[in-house]
Amino acid sequence: MPVQKVKDNGSGELTVAGAASTAVEADSAHTISAANLVAGFGTIVPTAARALTFDTAANIDAAQPHAKPGDVFEYVIANNSGGANAVTFVTNTGLTLKNSTPSVAQNKTGRATFVKTGAATYDVYLSASG
Repeated sequence: MPVQKVKDNGSGELTVAGAASTAVEADSAHTISAANLVAGFGTIVPTAARALTFDTAANIDAAQPHAKPGDVFEYVIANNSGGANAVTFVTNTGLTLKNSTPSVAQNKTGRATFVKTGAATYDVYLSASG
C-alpha cells in the first residue's frame, strides 16, 4: 500500500496509510469521501459544472486517527473535462474555509490544504492552477 509522509506540528512526520493513490470522482455533484481526501489525489471528467463537497471533519478524523492539531494534508483534483465545465469545492461540518472558493477550470488542478485545528475541526485553504 502506498504511503505519503506529511509534516506535522513539530513532532516528526505523520504517515497516512493508503495515501498517494488516485481516486476517480463520479461525474455528479457529490461528497468526496474522507478516504479519497486523505489519499491525496483525484480526477474528474465532468460533463457539466459540478460542486464537490468535502466529507465531514469527523469522517476525516476517522480516516486518519493519529492526526494531531497542527497536522496538514493536501488533496489535489485534476479537472479533465473535455468542455468548459468547472468544478467547485464545498465545505462541510467541522471545516472552516479560510479563503475564497475557487472554481477549477477545464484541464486545470485544484488544491485543498487541510490544517487540523482540534477534534473534528480543520481549516481549509483552497487554490486552483491557472
